[in-house]
Amino acid sequence: MTLAATALFWLVVCRWRPWTLFDAGGFSADFYDHQARSFWSLHFDVPASVAGIEGFLIGGRTYLYYGP
Repeated sequence: MTLAATALFWLVVCRWRPWTLFDAGGFSADFYDHQARSFWSLHFDVPASVAGIEGFLIGGRTYLYYGP
C-alpha cells in the first residue's frame, strides 16, 4: 500500500510525465546549476548571460545574490 501511494504521489507531482522531472524549467532554471558548477570550480562568478538581471557586476565578474 505504501509503495503504491508513493508511486501515485510521484506521478501526481510529475504531472503524469516523470521523464520530464529534471528538464529545465522557466526563466530561473539554470541560475543555481551554473552557480553550483562555479563553486565546484572554486570560484563564485557565473556567466552574465545566465544571471541576466538577477546578477550584479563587481570587477568585471557577474555574481548572484546567494553565495556559498
